[in-house]
Amino acid sequence: MQLPIYAQLESVCLRLIKRFRTDLLVHDQEWIDENPFVPFVHVVRPTGTHLIGFLPADKYPPKGEVVPHLFGHTDREGVLRGCIQLAKCAVADKTAIRAHYYDGCKLKRISLSRVLELTKEYAQRIRREWDQE
Repeated sequence: MQLPIYAQLESVCLRLIKRFRTDLLVHDQEWIDENPFVPFVHVVRPTGTHLIGFLPADKYPPKGEVVPHLFGHTDREGVLRGCIQLAKCAVADKTAIRAHYYDGCKLKRISLSRVLELTKEYAQRIRREWDQE
């Protein structure tokens, strides 16, 4: 029997994280628990993790609405651009050790360069959905 996705991720990543383990143990687990079956990419460093969730288009703010985001406010396009920026930072981080992709069913290890590719593909899909509104 296969472990739940978070348990799989914890079993291969926790030993690699030396500081800021709460990234994985608290924040990543909360996100995964709150978004079952939602795809994501996950990057591990000795000093924490990056989880980029591939939420469905209807989870973004409506067109034209500005929402609080990080340390300011932005619209849905800004939130989506933030996903790509986070992926770029995660890939550029020379301390990144490991990356995974969860497709909504299965967790698999991927290359760091694939993190950015998958995130850009996700953003294109979301923008196409928005264009059809």
